[in-house]
Amino acid sequence: MYFESRDSFDRRSSAVFPGLMFFAGTVLVVAVLYWAQMILIPLALAVLLTFVLAPVVSGLQRWGLNRSLAVSIVVLLTLLLLSGTAWLAAVQVRNLADELPQYRANIRQKIRDLRNLQRGGVLEKLSNMVGEVQSELGTGVKRGTPQTAPAPPPPGRPFILETIAQPLASAGLVLLLLIYMLAQREELRNRVIRLMGYGNLSITTHALEEVGERISRYLVTQLAINSSFGLLVAIALALIDLPYAFLWGFMSTLLIFVPVIGFWTAAALPTILSLAVFTSWAWPLVVLGLFLVLKTVINVVLEPLLYGKSAGVLQVPLLILLAFWTWLWGPIGLILATPLTVCLLVFAKHVPQLGFLSVLMSDQPAMETCVHFYQRLLALDYDEAEEIVETFRRERQAAAAEIY
Repeated sequence: MYFESRDSFDRRSSAVFPGLMFFAGTVLVVAVLYWAQMILIPLALAVLLTFVLAPVVSGLQRWGLNRSLAVSIVVLLTLLLLSGTAWLAAVQVRNLADELPQYRANIRQKIRDLRNLQRGGVLEKLSNMVGEVQSELGTGVKRGTPQTAPAPPPPGRPFILETIAQPLASAGLVLLLLIYMLAQREELRNRVIRLMGYGNLSITTHALEEVGERISRYLVTQLAINSSFGLLVAIALALIDLPYAFLWGFMSTLLIFVPVIGFWTAAALPTILSLAVFTSWAWPLVVLGLFLVLKTVINVVLEPLLYGKSAGVLQVPLLILLAFWTWLWGPIGLILATPLTVCLLVFAKHVPQLGFLSVLMSDQPAMETCVHFYQRLLALDYDEAEEIVETFRRERQAAAAEIY
């Protein structure tokens, strides 16, 4: 009896121990990603920029330029493009801030309209209730409580230098890493393969090639789609005389990189401005409608033409990982979430120990059609089983039509 209990304990321990080790390893990786973000974020940005710019460098080399000259030209043109665009956007933001006081009359009229709308209705009752709660909370504060004096503001110049020092240092690190990665990308690739070991040569080679191909395709295609969307937004807003149409087109191009919430943020900014600029309530609806129409055109026309394949990640896991990377690295993590998730998915595909991540996140079917059909029959769900058969029949007919 003692030996049976000991054997059962050993079996339970052997089943639990790998899970504990995996959990401890996951916690350690997350801790390293958080505490080393000052280095890892510039590294991730440099790697993504390398994926985008490497095809351009290769094209210049095919035209007869050497590697150093090609890298210098590409990096210099990229810096000029980014700095020029950022300068134009900054000028427009400053001019917008200077002109906002001119729209006080429209803003006050909109506030009066809202007050007239809520008078005697549900909004007024909610407002009164909130006011009563605030007054009750205010009566609990002692009138004789001494007020602490506000802290003196920090000195201007050292505070400004301290604020911009970290972003400038990170930008410099990204630039240096980008230059060296573009100049020595084959050498870096070979060192990664050597580090993984010659025994894993095939797996490592396929994983690196797939990561590079998928991320490059995703970033270049997304950049083309976002730039087209931003250009269309700028033209449409200029046609309705909304101020600073270029600024809103530029902001739309950047914000659309953020899945889901990026589009609504890009649409909200000019819509709010239109409330202050135009006297009619119809123009904010026109602005919002323009964004919805342009987004529909992009989704229906451009994305099927340019994308060929998607990023390969299901939407629900992607949203969860968006929240994770944002919690871990802030706004930069939100921008990097999709490429980082694609990298994780590719390595999960080639590493057996991470196969469960591929099952959870990949947009490939979780089960074969025959298995899925049998599973729904076991669940006595004949409607879905019939739908599976019908879908399979339509796919076969479409494939046969393409052949003949």
